[in-house]
Amino acid sequence: KKDSMMNYVRFNLSALYNGQSRNNDAFRILQEARATDPDNPRVYYNLALLQVEMKDTKGALQSFGRAVALGADDPRIYYNYGLLYQQQGNVKEAETIFIRGMKLDPDNVSLAYALAVLYLQQGSRQKAIGPAAVLKRQEPENPEYQAIYRALGM
Repeated sequence: KKDSMMNYVRFNLSALYNGQSRNNDAFRILQEARATDPDNPRVYYNLALLQVEMKDTKGALQSFGRAVALGADDPRIYYNYGLLYQQQGNVKEAETIFIRGMKLDPDNVSLAYALAVLYLQQGSRQKAIGPAAVLKRQEPENPEYQAIYRALGM
């Protein structure tokens, strides 16, 4: 009430409401944040995550898309956005989003893992080598990633 521009407080309040299973209240608070700062990618990312939880896939895809269109630079946005496309069976869009995220952070293991798994699931072993190499360079001892190395003969 003292400073209507303090959206980080709204983000925290919406997270608190979400933790209490008060998602309608959390959504309302994030709508206030959007009205206050409509060009903030973080607003749309938080909205997208909440919309996924509320089973509003269409709304979540739109919110993720808006965050990216506003120049979001958080690799987690691209990771979650790509996963949602992948869960919807839209492999091409998932690949595009994961690659865009990797351009922002070429050593991001979450994005590299998601991309490597996506390629392996599609039978594109050659394409999986690049992201798998990132995993091997960043976390060579990770048992989950070692299965990918073995599958690719790395």
